Amino acid sequence: MQPLVVAALGSLYVAPEQTAPPQVIWYDHDGEALVHLDRTLVRLGFGLVLVALTLETDQTGPGQVTVPLSVGTPQMAGGLLVVTETQPRGPVALVDRWGDTSVAAAWRALLDAAHALALQAGVDAGGARLVPGALMCDGTTLSVVPQARHPIDAVIGR
Repeated sequence: MQPLVVAALGSLYVAPEQTAPPQVIWYDHDGEALVHLDRTLVRLGFGLVLVALTLETDQTGPGQVTVPLSVGTPQMAGGLLVVTETQPRGPVALVDRWGDTSVAAAWRALLDAAHALALQAGVDAGGARLVPGALMCDGTTLSVVPQARHPIDAVIGR
């Protein structure tokens, strides 16, 4: 899962079919943070995906910000409902300034990775590729349950 999440994190910064760069810079008003994509870690727990981002600023130096994303389990499916803690874990200075951005990036990367996996699972009756319908983790494996789109969102022949 880690390579897919890292690729999803970096995909916003490169053209399609290009490899993600090892680092990117996040900008927010007057602040900048260097994100070391090549040091990103993804760890799985029971019903849990931990995305650990290494951020670096002039003021803080490098530090790891970990975003815990609670997903479903094999015993309790949660669809695509994912929750997290109020703030990510890590150095206070980085979390206070870049915590919300880290949560958004981790969630988007997980969702993009799940979408990429679901697209490979097949097609629906109309020929459209499948989309993720649920995420669950048993502690060692993150499972993506693919599904057809709802009729209101149906795509014919893709």
